Amino acid sequence: MIHSLFTNEKGQALTELAIFLPIYLLLAFGLIFFAKAYFVQQQVVSASRFAAWEKGYRNSTDEELKTKVKNYFFGRLDKEKVQIREVSSSEASSEGKTGELNSSLMGFMDTLSSTRGYTVAYSLPANHYLKGFLGDKTTIASSCVVDTNAWSYKELGDKGFWGIIWEKIGDIFSGDV
Repeated sequence: MIHSLFTNEKGQALTELAIFLPIYLLLAFGLIFFAKAYFVQQQVVSASRFAAWEKGYRNSTDEELKTKVKNYFFGRLDKEKVQIREVSSSEASSEGKTGELNSSLMGFMDTLSSTRGYTVAYSLPANHYLKGFLGDKTTIASSCVVDTNAWSYKELGDKGFWGIIWEKIGDIFSGDV
């Protein structure tokens, strides 16, 4: 009698299914979520680069730019979850946590050049099974800054490069910056 209780294998498969099904579902939904997150990350990086380039070289208006970015890069995704904002190079470098000295240097360079930068972010909601691990949503963001060739003589005018540098240094010491 006792021997038959321990050798009976009825219900073994059902028990294994009950134990491993949640793990398999978590792996499957996690794989799907991270594949989508990787796709969104690629789109966000490309969109921030395009936005900075478009604003710097074509000088599009903000509304035209936002419409283009949403249509070109997020056509298959929910466009309401896309945030686009203009940033300076010092703001973009501080988002990368590169240090205060680099951020200050980039802020000084902003005064010398005509940089254009954009941050593009997308809020990716976590599905029901992953909310316990990831929270309600994950925001994926990227910044890109483009220098629009401010060192050309066309933009520098008669002062030249060193004339602009001297003027900016004078502004710093006079407190006009």
